[in-house]
Amino acid sequence: MLNGEPIDLLSSFQELVTGLVQAGLLAEEEANKTEREGTRQGAETLKQAKAFRTIMRETVERLAARRPVPQATLDAVNQLLRHRVGYPQIGRRGGAFERTYRAEFDGCGQLLGLLAEAASDLLCVCDLSLIKKCQNPACVLFFYDTTKNEPCSSLVQHEFVWKSQQGCCSLSSAPEAEEMREAAHTVVGVDVGGAKKGFHAVALQDNQIVGKLVTCNAADVAAWCREQRASAVGIDAPCQWSLTGKARPCERELAGLGLSSFSTPCLTVGKVHPFYGWMVNGADLFRLLAPHYRLYIGRTAPLDGLCFETFPHAIACTLAGKALSAKNKRVDRRRVLEQAEIGTDALKSIDDIDGALCALAAQHVLAGSFKAFGDAAEGFILVPHR
Repeated sequence: MLNGEPIDLLSSFQELVTGLVQAGLLAEEEANKTEREGTRQGAETLKQAKAFRTIMRETVERLAARRPVPQATLDAVNQLLRHRVGYPQIGRRGGAFERTYRAEFDGCGQLLGLLAEAASDLLCVCDLSLIKKCQNPACVLFFYDTTKNEPCSSLVQHEFVWKSQQGCCSLSSAPEAEEMREAAHTVVGVDVGGAKKGFHAVALQDNQIVGKLVTCNAADVAAWCREQRASAVGIDAPCQWSLTGKARPCERELAGLGLSSFSTPCLTVGKVHPFYGWMVNGADLFRLLAPHYRLYIGRTAPLDGLCFETFPHAIACTLAGKALSAKNKRVDRRRVLEQAEIGTDALKSIDDIDGALCALAAQHVLAGSFKAFGDAAEGFILVPHR
């Protein structure tokens, strides 16, 4: 803020490129190429980017105030979307075919197209009723309200489109600030089974079990996660199918540590083989969560509105600090939860226990205390640090 007015602290073309990389909108290889080739066009690109961010900030202010989005905003987005030049491509994914979009990278203009594409996602994909302003009058930031009373969570990849690059305010001047600061995140863990067993979901807040759900319907789980206002959802099921039909990199890396799991097949096998019904259920859940919970893909720090794959056996062994036998998993995994000061009386089955372990992993992920195994192409498995 300067003289009561918000200012954009984005001061250089390099900061623009770095911000796009940090937001997960631009690959580092493309960023390096842009910085090398964009010296002459950089100043003009920065000027246009800042002007567009001003438009989007005003748009977010209107959305938070429940006012309509003006046609001028749509015109500005469409104008810059012209820079998103590319073409569809068909390729193989496992044993099936898929169509993807390949962008033509045209240097600095592409950066403006990336900003516009993120803005279009915000307007077309996000629940606009969840955009709110921080309740501290001194704060200039807005947030996407996926948590209870969480004042300054961000719009993940969309925030770079409009955010003024200032850090969030101190909340000390807001009347309800202390209550907000101490508000605990709610996290959800989900154990995934086949058609008969279904899903066992557990919600944790401040190490207390605040909810449980057992259902055979993935849509019920996705809706329940939103009802719980969960900040993160840990799921014991593959987030991606194998591209080769063999074990995914995340599964091989964990196996190298003595933490073996079922190998995920390619999509065509998974869809038809009865054993993999639970993986199909898990894939359905990830799909249904996608509009509100962004899958962890390793390029950006995990923030509110996150979902990820995890593995109860790896969670238990890591937090116990030793290898645990699957034969004693009910006793051993319950003990791991109790050592984390989580009451287990409400956990009546091993499925409940595994759901709670996945929720415990989500707490660690939000705290940044985790290790990611795998890659973006075939998925990451996140496991807590001890």
